[in-house]
Amino acid sequence: MTAVAREHLADSIPDPAWAAWAADLVPTVAIAAVIAWLDAGQPDPQHAADRVRDAVRGVITAAQHA
Repeated sequence: MTAVAREHLADSIPDPAWAAWAADLVPTVAIAAVIAWLDAGQPDPQHAADRVRDAVRGVITAAQHA
């Protein structure tokens, strides 16, 4: 997962150290977000993917502003 994330993030995060950080964190955030959504009773399923995407984008944005 990290290798795939690293490939996809390389162009959008110029600093290699922050790109590596994001590549390690993005899969963890995505998986944890889905598990937390399931544990919460699957609220608002039609928007769940958007919320997971927003959480992942938060990691990417943080790495871009380093």
